[in-house]
Amino acid sequence: MKKARRRAIERIRSRGGTWWWTAVAVVVPIGLLTALALVLLAVLVDVHDPGDRLDLVKTGFTIGAGTGGVAALVLTARRQWSTERAAADQRHDAAERRLTELYLKAIEQLGSDKPPVRHGGVYGLERVAQNNPEHRQAVVDVLCAYLRTPYTPPQPPSPRPGVHRPLARTGIRPPGRTVSVDAHELLREREVRLTVQAVLSRHLHPGPDPDEPVATYWPGIALDLREATLIDFDLRSCRVDRARFERVTFLGGPSCRGTTFLGDAFFDEARMVGYSEFAEAVFHGHASFERAKFERAIFIGTHFDGSADFTGAHCEEDAHFSGAVFSSDGIFNAMQVGSTVSFMGTVFANGVEMMDARLGGSSYFHAAKFAGSTMFLGAEFGGAVKFPGAKFRDDLPEVDGAWARLDLRETEGDHEWPDGYSLSPAPRSAPGEWALLVAPEAP
Repeated sequence: MKKARRRAIERIRSRGGTWWWTAVAVVVPIGLLTALALVLLAVLVDVHDPGDRLDLVKTGFTIGAGTGGVAALVLTARRQWSTERAAADQRHDAAERRLTELYLKAIEQLGSDKPPVRHGGVYGLERVAQNNPEHRQAVVDVLCAYLRTPYTPPQPPSPRPGVHRPLARTGIRPPGRTVSVDAHELLREREVRLTVQAVLSRHLHPGPDPDEPVATYWPGIALDLREATLIDFDLRSCRVDRARFERVTFLGGPSCRGTTFLGDAFFDEARMVGYSEFAEAVFHGHASFERAKFERAIFIGTHFDGSADFTGAHCEEDAHFSGAVFSSDGIFNAMQVGSTVSFMGTVFANGVEMMDARLGGSSYFHAAKFAGSTMFLGAEFGGAVKFPGAKFRDDLPEVDGAWARLDLRETEGDHEWPDGYSLSPAPRSAPGEWALLVAPEAP
């Protein structure tokens, strides 16, 4: 019986207890203030006429009523503010729950074994990131993680064995090339990956005017694509914060013409199949291409604000750095180029190292500017080497110690060294007739 009474009292308190305490907290101070006003008016105002006394009492009650009205307005405003805040909190919580549901659903779709569902997951994540800027980096991290998963590109279909003759009577064509079920799956996976790449490219592009970017641009995004396999990867005119492309396999690319790398960019040990385009790109941080493998490397007009390291890089065909600007150190030690390498008009503002480099074709340094130290010790020039119009620090070039071929018909006598430098035949274990570049004697 006592427990039931206690529960009833608790229910009454939970439902209306707060209002009773509020009423007490408001009415009692108003009553005291009214009484105080009446006392003060009676003491301070000397009245003898009963009518004046009545007016005095009315004045006291008016003061109390006015105070009560103000208190009621304050309480009403506070109650309205609390209600609105509670409603806003509920809306925020509902929006967060909805966002979490969309995010988790999109990630679940991205892990589906059905390519169309994976496509839906990619677009779902894109929608989440576009509408919620604070979650964009997290979405990009998920998309990059998807591209980092192991992937083997499909091989070209192979013809069936045997001799195939046309079936003239029936009009049925003979069986041609066949594609396995696994190859079909790889082709579908290829389309999903191309979609992911397109989403990244679309939202890293600020539009025609970077100072007034388009609404679809996601600023401040970092990419972590280490060990990924990327197909025709297109970052032309995009802006990326920090970029990690170590050990990435680029199939048919990459295309980074005019790309701005705001932070450090790492392409160490990347394998680039096809035409690697970095012309007019800007690297504001450190740019590292150590032991990267190129077929053709294009860095025409590229700006390197930080140090640029191509140590051990290998280029099967030609490499072009004409018009590039190296504001800090340019390091090309042990770099190998199979064909022509061009540094025409290139600016080395700090220093350049090409020690032990292997340059198989012609090497052009027309009008290059070497403002810092220049080290070519142990470098091998397998073709014509030309330095016409090149400018060195204090007019004192430091390119001695390099080796040049003399026995190639197309390059014999075709070298153009800085003034005063000469070739001195010297024994060399490498095939061919080599000479060592010797600096002029000091006066």
